[in-house]
Amino acid sequence: MPKKGKHGEFAPLPSTLERSPKKAQDRYEATLEHAEQEYGGDEARAHRVAWAAVKHGFEKVGDHWEPKEDESSEDS
Repeated sequence: MPKKGKHGEFAPLPSTLERSPKKAQDRYEATLEHAEQEYGGDEARAHRVAWAAVKHGFEKVGDHWEPKEDESSEDS
């Protein structure tokens, strides 16, 4: 579930992630939350870090993200 924003409402996922596997969504959300804490609320930097995490394990195919071929070996 997306985390709550500054005003108490849930922040929506970027549209390409909404159409992507749950694993990609979870990676983005977890990384975003950690990066916001790590970088003192610098939202722009946190989003860049979260996207980098998604791009590390997934590739964009059309309008969504799919796991890279070697992604399954990372979890082993």
